[in-house]
Amino acid sequence: MSNNDDDSQQDRKPYEVGYGKPPRHSQFQKGRSGNVSGRSRKKPDIDATGILNEPVRVRSKGKTRSMDPREVTLHQLANKAQGGDRASLFHGVNELLRYGALGKPQPVDAGGGVVHAPDLPWDMVLLLKERHKAPPWTKAQIASAREHYLEDRSEEQAMIDAAIGYRDLDEGDA
Repeated sequence: MSNNDDDSQQDRKPYEVGYGKPPRHSQFQKGRSGNVSGRSRKKPDIDATGILNEPVRVRSKGKTRSMDPREVTLHQLANKAQGGDRASLFHGVNELLRYGALGKPQPVDAGGGVVHAPDLPWDMVLLLKERHKAPPWTKAQIASAREHYLEDRSEEQAMIDAAIGYRDLDEGDA
């Protein structure tokens, strides 16, 4: 028997359609792939540094010009800072320091962070940080710093301290 006879005999036999047995008309054809379009191509990797270094088109005062992305970022931070956004102000100052626009950057000590001392004059906080590193400070350390601060402060600074009303300075005088 030839190949054609086999095909015609298969068509004549009863064929049960069910799980794993699709109808003959929807089965894959011989010699043709089941995935005609094939596997999709891999998308190329994104060059982030190239994108961040591309000039940005900016419209200012009715004119369009090209600017460095870092310059655009600093302009946006300055605008937000002028609007009262403190986080933008601090971030903008850090960026200016990083790029050397405000002079040589100062080394940051490993302790770093924010010092929250609302009832102490700034000069006294600096004195404490210089002598005893980062907070928390003991009552004895604060008392020692208060003593040195009060000895060295000017009359003008004393008037400012009195106007602000630092509670910790009043406790030291009592």
